[in-house]
Amino acid sequence: ADVEIEGMSCMEAFSAGLVPIIADGPLSSTANYALTKYNKFPILDSQDLAQKIDYWFTHPQQLKENSRQYRKFAKKLTVKKSAEYAVKMMEKLSKAKRTH
Repeated sequence: ADVEIEGMSCMEAFSAGLVPIIADGPLSSTANYALTKYNKFPILDSQDLAQKIDYWFTHPQQLKENSRQYRKFAKKLTVKKSAEYAVKMMEKLSKAKRTH
């Protein structure tokens, strides 16, 4: 997507083991999910996108490994993990306020 606010569709895809190739543009933060240089391409650069697609087709072992890495990565992005992280940040902020 040229514009992606949450990256939810990308997350859903890679949590199922699909390997994304993500548009890297100024109106999208989804490119932050790219685990390798082969997982993203400059926005509107169809030639680079085609090269990335070709890469995955011609490197099936790397595709399989990248799929495994994405399934593992997705486990770090659960709602539970996000909530735990938010609580830790609030606790840290609270401690910092008490010391000042």
